[in-house]
Amino acid sequence: MSSNKDDFLENIGSRSDRFDRDYPHFVEMKGVFRRVAGAIVSGDISIFPEQRGKGLDRRVGVEIEYSCIQEDGKSLLETTRNSLVEANKDVLQKELGAAQIEITTPAINISGTRGFQELFQSISDVEQFAIDQLHTLGARPVRLGIDPVVHLDERCRTQTVQRYRDVPDFHTKNRRQGLFRFLVVGNQMIPVYSGIVVGAMSSVQANVDCHSITEAIEMLNIALCIGPFVVAMGANARFINGVDSGMADMRGALWEWSHDIRTYAEMCTGKSSRVGLPEEYFTDLQSYFKDVYDQPPICKDPEKAFETFIGLYWRDSRLKFLRRGEETAQTVLEFRPLSLQPSIEENYALLLFFIGLMFQWKSEQIPLMPLSYVHDNRWSAMMDGIRGVFWSWSGSGLVQASGREVLERMLIMAFNGLLGLGGNESDLAWVREIWEDRLINGHPSDIIFDEVLNLLRQKRSSSGLERELFCEYLTMKVR
Repeated sequence: MSSNKDDFLENIGSRSDRFDRDYPHFVEMKGVFRRVAGAIVSGDISIFPEQRGKGLDRRVGVEIEYSCIQEDGKSLLETTRNSLVEANKDVLQKELGAAQIEITTPAINISGTRGFQELFQSISDVEQFAIDQLHTLGARPVRLGIDPVVHLDERCRTQTVQRYRDVPDFHTKNRRQGLFRFLVVGNQMIPVYSGIVVGAMSSVQANVDCHSITEAIEMLNIALCIGPFVVAMGANARFINGVDSGMADMRGALWEWSHDIRTYAEMCTGKSSRVGLPEEYFTDLQSYFKDVYDQPPICKDPEKAFETFIGLYWRDSRLKFLRRGEETAQTVLEFRPLSLQPSIEENYALLLFFIGLMFQWKSEQIPLMPLSYVHDNRWSAMMDGIRGVFWSWSGSGLVQASGREVLERMLIMAFNGLLGLGGNESDLAWVREIWEDRLINGHPSDIIFDEVLNLLRQKRSSSGLERELFCEYLTMKVR
């Protein structure tokens, strides 16, 4: 790098420059982002805390999204959701979905004596609080990665937050012409042409403390590499808009289909969209910021331009810079592709599968798989979950094998990773049992498919899987 690190984006240009004429505020937003990113790279803005103690702590925070359903089988009304959030705004937040809420845990030091137990307790406390609040309204969370009851139209979208109008509408308006608008399943069609579909999707996300820029980039690359293994283990997003998609977990695919604003030239030359995987692994913070900078900022808020760019960067994993420039500044890796799980315990167990696997991969210095192989793994995970086939390293190089065979090895690595972080084997035994149960009985969406099918048989109905059946299933205490 030259000595002018603060200017490293100045003459590079952004793929979003083509939008500047129609959206003139993009120019100012990009200018602010360049200045902040440059100041971070040059060290003029701190992104790590001034005091780290012994530097051995490893903090983890969790974000959880719920779509909510009433006892009558209808989605929670936006007005009811808004009142609930307003009454508990220190814990609950609005999301894109009109029936959605988001909850977050504080950052927990998992390297402490009882770190993992404290993380579980924190997740359990915030989830149980949200569940209890919903029960007072005669509602409950939909513990699926996609809510099959929600209608994928304006009824799905929060109307009271401007960015939830601007961002999906931008992607719908600028979606590449000729790109298919519907996914056809049998004689039914799933609309995939609008970013509104994200309002039906719920995830559980880990935010993991990074100790240095070098480590942050390393952890980001590993997270992108191993993400499909976690998606396969946690596949829980099969049903949408009252339709059985047949996919084990279609959240990632829906993000891609609904937010693809690439030109034909960009697509043909292998340029990535703003979601999923990047074109290549990151080499440093500059390459990361360049990828972020390539995407249009959409919202008009120059004072928060940097936060807007990062917030709209929807890769399967990303780096976030919290409280930058302050004494408590923190850089975290956010892992994003895991669907909401069927229980509090399973949310925790699958997050630990990711955390343990990432740190063991890092500890053993396992090479990153080429992204072309990761793409294969990603689509196999979305299509078939644990039943898929996956590339992984073996003594002879990269070899493709059955999901259960590969994931069994990843399970062992993940558990060793947790022990390496200070976890106690006996305290984590029940977490390992959940992982092993997945390899035996399958991922959640397969299990739920069987349960819904069984309900259909009990009803002796010939109408097939439809929205009304999902309403009945979700209001039963079946899981």
